[in-house]
Amino acid sequence: EVVYHFATAQWGKGLATELARASLRFGFEERSFDRIVAVAKPKNAASIHVMEKLGMHYEMHTSYYSIEVIQYEIRREEFKPENSTYRLKI
Repeated sequence: EVVYHFATAQWGKGLATELARASLRFGFEERSFDRIVAVAKPKNAASIHVMEKLGMHYEMHTSYYSIEVIQYEIRREEFKPENSTYRLKI
């Protein structure tokens, strides 16, 4: 599970996209997940945009810890990792 919150001054700099892309890459390449899901509040257009930019697609409206969210998903074969700059440190 990855949760991110950025100070308003950091919005619009691509940080959420890079963090999410690196998380997807880690999940698929290092943990061999077949599928990864992400959730956001329905009114959070910026987070929805990040999920869609990464190739995720809408799956359903659901509840997450009693909070209404929309769920997006991506499968390993759909993910395009070429733009992620993450480095795994063990």
